[in-house]
This record gives sequence, C-alpha cells and structure tokens, in this order.
Amino acid sequence: MTISSNRVNVTLADAKPMVKALIASGIPTNLLSSPGLGKSDLIKAIAKELNLKLIDIRLSTCDPCDLSGLPNIQNGRSVWSPNQAFPLQNMDEVPEGYEGWLLFLDELPNADVSVQQAAYKLVLDRQVATHNLHEDCHIMVAGNREEDNSFVNPMPEALKSRLIHISVNPSADEWA
Repeated sequence: MTISSNRVNVTLADAKPMVKALIASGIPTNLLSSPGLGKSDLIKAIAKELNLKLIDIRLSTCDPCDLSGLPNIQNGRSVWSPNQAFPLQNMDEVPEGYEGWLLFLDELPNADVSVQQAAYKLVLDRQVATHNLHEDCHIMVAGNREEDNSFVNPMPEALKSRLIHISVNPSADEWA
C-alpha cells in the first residue's frame, strides 16, 4: 500500500476491508481504478456481505435533477420532489431482510461537471433537495482515474474534499 497526496493506493483485495470499514464508519468513499478492474463488482459483493440493498446509479447518464429532485408547484410555491431511488428519513423503511442501503454513485468522474456539482449536497449533507437521506443509507462513489485517459472530467475540489479516495492498482497475483 502506498499513500500519495490525497489518496491511498492498494490492490483490489486490500481495498475490500478498507471500504467495508469506511462504510461502517459512515464515511463517503471514492473507489478509483482503471476501467474494467472490478470496482463495481467489489461494491456489489460488499453490499451483499453487509446485507445492504444496493442502489446503483450511473452518474454518467444522469442529469443534475436526478440528484437534486424535480421542481413542482404546491400552494403557489416551487418545491423539490426527490428521485424515488433515494431512501429518505421519515419516509422510507429499511426493506425487509436488509440492514439498510448502499447508495452507489458509479462513474462519477465520467459524469458531466454539473452532475458532479449536484452530488455535493448528496455526499456532504446527505440531502436530496430539502430531504435527508435515511440514516441507514451509506454512500459509495466509484469511477475511472484521470490518468487512464478514459473520458473523465476532473473532479471539482469541493467534491474531492468530501470523500476518502482509494485508488486500486492491478495486481498480477490477484488477476492470476
């Protein structure tokens, strides 16, 4: 394991216990690697092991309103209605047979900058518009690294500073 300026560099096997510990601590985490290395599969496996219902949102196909909600008019005022995918406090019950949810915001670096900006409130404040995420909802982010030339947008510092970053490097031993 190596630590560079703002992220830790590990193998996929070493990332798993780190991610599980960060989820248990309620710390939003960004899992980065080259394309096709197994980030999404790792998150799916962790959700299953922790008995969390996986909510898989591919940010590269989202509009900012998908994260912040859609406006509508009530009593002559605009209010924001959150996307039903997000489990909300005082509105949603933990699904039967689960301990909570794992909100997986995949392909964050491939998302448009406006979508990345819409993720600020979700990741830091745990809110969709004015609604709080359910206390049993954990947040994970993943995506490709800038240095792998995989059509990514640089992550704004305001979002980058809200996450713990784990960079997964390929391992010949794990691959074999």
